[in-house]
Amino acid sequence: MSRIDELMPWSFPQVSACSAQSRSRRLPSNETRALNAASRSQDRLKPTAEANALFEEVQRAFTGLARQLGVDADALSRWSNRAQTRREQIGVIMKTHGFVALGRDEATAMTRWLTPTAQIERRPQRLIDILLAELRRRRILLPPPRVIELVVHRARAAAARVTWRALAGDVPAAQSEALETLFGAAPGQDGLSRLAWLRQFPTAPGARGVHALLERLDVVRALGIDRQRQNAVPAAAFDAIAMDAMFMTAQHLRELSPPRRRATLVAAALRLETDLTDAVLVMFDRLMGRVARKAERASAEGAATALRGAQDHLRTLARAGRAVIAAHDADSDIHDAVDHAVGWARFLRAVAETVDLADGDRVDMRAELVRRWSALRQFAPAVLRNFTFEGARGASGLLRAAAMLRETNAVSASKRPTLSDAPTGFIRKVRSDSWRSAPAPGPLPLRDTS
Repeated sequence: MSRIDELMPWSFPQVSACSAQSRSRRLPSNETRALNAASRSQDRLKPTAEANALFEEVQRAFTGLARQLGVDADALSRWSNRAQTRREQIGVIMKTHGFVALGRDEATAMTRWLTPTAQIERRPQRLIDILLAELRRRRILLPPPRVIELVVHRARAAAARVTWRALAGDVPAAQSEALETLFGAAPGQDGLSRLAWLRQFPTAPGARGVHALLERLDVVRALGIDRQRQNAVPAAAFDAIAMDAMFMTAQHLRELSPPRRRATLVAAALRLETDLTDAVLVMFDRLMGRVARKAERASAEGAATALRGAQDHLRTLARAGRAVIAAHDADSDIHDAVDHAVGWARFLRAVAETVDLADGDRVDMRAELVRRWSALRQFAPAVLRNFTFEGARGASGLLRAAAMLRETNAVSASKRPTLSDAPTGFIRKVRSDSWRSAPAPGPLPLRDTS
């Protein structure tokens, strides 16, 4: 390739042909110097006055070359601006540098490549940026914006269809019919669908609220949706569908296409089961905390009351103790000394009251908790019946205790086993074990809180 080819690579086909006719002819020295200067400076010069002057000098060189060849000086400009020339030059550039155009096959391949990403990333602008980066990496010429938008649109649609099939494509007919019942009327609720009733669950802590949550949880579990379906799709894709399911109205959901409606209802069932489970456990924790706080306040008040009542007994014991010490020093009868100082009956009563206070029954919060078992039975058996808990090896005692309570609540009062061998190793050791002597839960029927 000649120096003119290096200077004007966009027009080297015609210049190469011209060079073949003039190989034996030498260019004037001033034109050669101008071409060499332009070739060295073409990548460095900025559009300044010096660059413009150099360009004019190059133009004069080309004019001289055209005069020597006997052709029109403007032929090169006209040839470079032809549409056919531009297409030919683009073809040469593509072949030389390995570029390809975005045809039907390339568009299909890029749509398939972008589909998995579209399952996770739903923002169109972000998908366009990812697609453009991949087109540049594959050295594919960028198509018009309309084509880019069409590829992204098809990738998002394909990603949605793949997610729907993975989430609910093989749902049995019986489960599909059960899911469709969510559009029916809620039990005892006029004008409210079952889906809306499930989504509007109570959050205020109370035994009635626990039973309301468990009632909804039983309805969701009755649908029989396997939780492993959630693992078949990316977490971001499932969260997007579940969010739509939790906010769309039942009328809007009913108007969706069958594949999308079925997948949305499956996501709604899975998300509702998770949310209702969390709500039950949170409410159970808050109720247990409420009962524990009441027991703590009651034990603290009992301790304060016992301490105020024990002051007289402590004074009695102090007087009796001084009388015993004086009798010991005087080598006299201790019984007569105590009887003369405080009275023997009063002394015995003071000792009994002080021993009762020292046992800790009035200050042991757990004993107060056991006394409040009737309040706990309003909701605790239902929670234990609906959940199976698991834990590490260190929680084995607690898990066995929960299982024993579940079995105890499931049988009649006459067949209930004794709790004398119940595991208690998980209970923090204290000086007093007075809670063990508290009344054990008997055959108290559950209160109807519905």
